[in-house]
Amino acid sequence: MQSNSDRELMLAVGRGRLELMGVLFDRHHQRMYRFFRRTNRDREACEDLVQSLFLRMLEYRTSYEGRAAFITWMYRIAIGLRADHARRQRRQGTDVSPDLHEEELPGTGVAVPERELARLRAALRALSPEDREVLMLTKFEGLAYRDVAELLGCTTGALKVRVHRALKELRGRYVSAGEWP
Repeated sequence: MQSNSDRELMLAVGRGRLELMGVLFDRHHQRMYRFFRRTNRDREACEDLVQSLFLRMLEYRTSYEGRAAFITWMYRIAIGLRADHARRQRRQGTDVSPDLHEEELPGTGVAVPERELARLRAALRALSPEDREVLMLTKFEGLAYRDVAELLGCTTGALKVRVHRALKELRGRYVSAGEWP
């Protein structure tokens, strides 16, 4: 059943074929680790979040009805876990400031000088959480606009506007970060 779609696999898991969750884990655990890593500096916590994600998917397996794209359903759960984790960290007084790690940059094949990477990190940190979220999902995660729109509860057109504004804000902050005395 390795070649079946994610949707088919998750529906089968929902019907009791729990062993198929391993196939979904193999397909998506690295992607989800990168997703969590973009907003959390602690590698161990990110690994725990990935494990929690797949356990939660297993727990809520019967709630997946196949109407929404599997990836949308999975990210909805992941976003909730990430938010819960961030709230716990804030309550404990732990630094929750996001960071962009070199290994999570989209593959461009272009070597980026560390100074430019630092500017990009600073610009991303300065964005609102909402702007950072739409850019992470559409540009870094590579999710389709229709899936992200569904995930965020807005229309595709509204999402395109949000992405455009977020990119404009990022560009402005990136340029500002380069203006050193």
